[in-house]
Amino acid sequence: MRVTGKLFGMAAIIVAMVLSSFIICDPAYAIRINSITLTVNPNPYHNNATATATFNTVNLAWQMGNVRLTVNLWDDDSGFRDGDDLLGSTVVVVPPGGAMPAVSWTLTCDADNDIQGPDGNSGENTAELFVQVEGHAAVSNTVSTTQLECDIARLNMRGIESGTYGATDLVSMEISEGDTLWDVVAVDFGIEYDPNIFTAYSANFLHPVLSMFGNITISYPGEIHYVAQSTYRIDLSGPVSNALLLVNEGAPIGVESKVEYFPNSWFVDVYGDTCTLSFYDNHTLTVLPPDTIAPLVDPLLISISQYDIHGSAGSLFDDWMHLPNDMQVDLYDENDSLVAFTIADSLGGFDMEHFWLERGTA
Repeated sequence: MRVTGKLFGMAAIIVAMVLSSFIICDPAYAIRINSITLTVNPNPYHNNATATATFNTVNLAWQMGNVRLTVNLWDDDSGFRDGDDLLGSTVVVVPPGGAMPAVSWTLTCDADNDIQGPDGNSGENTAELFVQVEGHAAVSNTVSTTQLECDIARLNMRGIESGTYGATDLVSMEISEGDTLWDVVAVDFGIEYDPNIFTAYSANFLHPVLSMFGNITISYPGEIHYVAQSTYRIDLSGPVSNALLLVNEGAPIGVESKVEYFPNSWFVDVYGDTCTLSFYDNHTLTVLPPDTIAPLVDPLLISISQYDIHGSAGSLFDDWMHLPNDMQVDLYDENDSLVAFTIADSLGGFDMEHFWLERGTA
């Protein structure tokens, strides 16, 4: 009886050990993952996109209770995946006999316009996204994703820098060289000017599609408002619009006047994302009086070296030289090509540098 008791006790211990080993084995292997499919929509995107992973799985017969699985969204940054960036990590629970649920992550853009996930970013505005479940070898397809930076396309403003009474300043708005606003369906921007200096003479959309669907309002003094809602998607580059400003009679002389963009300008893309337009320098114009007297030049006060032309005070004289930016000094070569230029100061002096004259040239 004692021997039987001992054998029975040992058998119970062995059974307990086997049962314990079965329970504490990695529960992730109770789910077999046959395949993972990753989609990103929209792609490319401006502000937000959704990355979604769906799973083809099989629940194994020995699954006991719920199984917790960690699903990771990665940006493939190296051939060995050692340098991959983790963009998102989500834990899902699979009940016995239940299907593994789809997992989604929201992609945005950070301050540097890099692709941003819930748990990290790609370090750039492109990413090679894939999904993998911890403890499993299955890897999803790779999706190339691009974040169309909201502030990569900026509006430039150009126009003449000085004008006299009655002169017109054609101010043009254009997308910065090399940039493009992609898939645009609506724009809303405007410019502000000093009505004491300017009167809005005319304004136009230069893009053919915007001119078809656009509306321009210049009824409010000091503002020109450009709005367009298109039924077509547009890729905007180059000239977008212009405005012809008339310099008012009696405008203050020698005062710089700025033409600036509305701060709340924006565009909408075909995906419904709204992005704030960014701008380079605004336009500045100085009103000058009608000048009928040519400036005087004293060559005895001008010295020329191979790298520098220096004009002492009094080397130039003009009746309006007390105004800022009144006299511009230009240097031309023998082919009448502009080599360098500078602005003379109010005393008629100037310095022109950063050029090189070949020896023996006049």
